[in-house]
Amino acid sequence: MTIEKGFNRKYNCPICELRAWLIKRLELNEELPPNETGFLGQLGEEIKSMGFTRGGDWKYCLDSKSGPVIDDKTTNKIPVGVEIPGYGIMTDVCPICGTVYSTHLSRIDAIIKPRLERPGLGGRDGPNPFFSN
Repeated sequence: MTIEKGFNRKYNCPICELRAWLIKRLELNEELPPNETGFLGQLGEEIKSMGFTRGGDWKYCLDSKSGPVIDDKTTNKIPVGVEIPGYGIMTDVCPICGTVYSTHLSRIDAIIKPRLERPGLGGRDGPNPFFSN
């Protein structure tokens, strides 16, 4: 399976989705509260409605990360400007069951940028004058 360029998906809590499916499938007389936003996402929406965020499609989550799918030592060997596959992920906590889950997953194209070293501090893999080995 190849993850195509432009891959971009949003998710709800998988535990609550499964529970809702089982309730429906087994025809149980039970209801679940709707859960389309994680706990921190809901808090972010509350702050947004107060006007304390930058607006637009701003979203708050437990954690977000993005970057190339490669380790730093290998990145140093790739020429600057080369485009390689990367990822973007956002996670949150379900306010109903407490599960930490991915709310958003996407493929990005990461462009290798030049590494800038600060004078006197050594490179990323170089010596650090504040700690001795």
